[in-house]
Amino acid sequence: MKEAWKGKDGKSYDEIGNSEYLDGGSVKTAAYKLWQRLSNLCGEKVNRDNVQAVVERYYNKIGLAEATVPINSSLTVNIETIDSEDHRECHQIEITLREKTNWEQKKLFGINTILEQLRDHLQTRDDYWLMSITGAGGIGKTSLTEKLVGEYAADAGFFKLAWTMAKRTYYLEPNMSVKKDNNKKDINTDYMIYDIASQLDINLPPANQDYFLALQRKLTSEPYLIVIDNLETLPEYQKLLARFNPFDPMCNIRPSKVIFTSRKDLKANNCAVREIKLPGIDKSATLEMIRHQGQELDIVKQALDEELEPIYQKTEGNPLMISLVMNLLRIYDDPLLKIFERFEQDQDIQEFLYEESLNSLSDNALLILNLMIKYAAGYLIPSSDLQKPSGLNNDEFRQAITECSQFNLLDSSRSLKDESRYSIHSLLYEFLRRIQDEH
Repeated sequence: MKEAWKGKDGKSYDEIGNSEYLDGGSVKTAAYKLWQRLSNLCGEKVNRDNVQAVVERYYNKIGLAEATVPINSSLTVNIETIDSEDHRECHQIEITLREKTNWEQKKLFGINTILEQLRDHLQTRDDYWLMSITGAGGIGKTSLTEKLVGEYAADAGFFKLAWTMAKRTYYLEPNMSVKKDNNKKDINTDYMIYDIASQLDINLPPANQDYFLALQRKLTSEPYLIVIDNLETLPEYQKLLARFNPFDPMCNIRPSKVIFTSRKDLKANNCAVREIKLPGIDKSATLEMIRHQGQELDIVKQALDEELEPIYQKTEGNPLMISLVMNLLRIYDDPLLKIFERFEQDQDIQEFLYEESLNSLSDNALLILNLMIKYAAGYLIPSSDLQKPSGLNNDEFRQAITECSQFNLLDSSRSLKDESRYSIHSLLYEFLRRIQDEH
């Protein structure tokens, strides 16, 4: 309570645990119980981020506005007084994260502002029950979701978590090499609902057409949290979105929520979701990440910020691409320009980042991307210079451009005076050129 009262200056749960010779999970369990009791007392939801404001409102309401709240400096928590059921529920989130994700294994950079926005969406119970985190491959969607759930799900009152993945054809190994799983079978909507129900200990009826109704009944009874990772790789993902349609009262799952991660923007399907599109991290965060990952490399330690900035320009702040460049610096005794050449020629990484998205595009969208490689890499191409050789009419061209943008494959520059201009990342440029050469 004392640390939560300090707001952002207070210690994290893990830091509290270290100072009190407890593990972070035990502290989170105690905190969960504390926020539940304070919520019942104050008549509104309490967590570590709003505890001071809520308690002050409560004191004002009962006529004790001038009172102070002394907090004993030797305040301790007897973990054993928390009953086993509360302990098990709080830890179910942590257990699921450890089984299904790589949480707590990554240090993230430049995400504080977006993390606060996501936290607010997660904690708001009277809002839509769908959230989505979208962005290009490697931009950090899954890592950010892991951090969001690990730090805020229990505080927000969710006591059970289901984490499922639509499909993943490519895997990134710890040594930054890419592994392709050619035996991975497509997953349908019924299977995903079954997987979610299994993780939440929900007994489903024999007929799969009744699966969703059984799941919905459970989700409306208690605050459960569901994460569906890599949604865009589910062939019938629009069918799954329709099951959770926030516009249809029959699909209500409040107080539970679903978080999607996707390379494709979901709001484009007219689905009412609280969506945040992840950009690359800014230059300052990129430099911080470079120095953190390269702290054992003399070439990085001795470099000025100006000498490291080309990495930001080349990767556009994409965290995975930054890590790949840093790994090449660690392996090869080459100047940075040669490292960039190696980076752009890595076919496995190109496929990891782009193949599945390209396979999902229409012929018209692919046509636009292939026209772009007729220009120099990095060149901002005027809209008219793309449409004319494409042979597409205005509606077809707009739809193709929109589709590429929804899959985060296209960057655009717009102004009130001039027509829109488009470009693609240099890595995608090289990938498309290689595919064209092979054919």
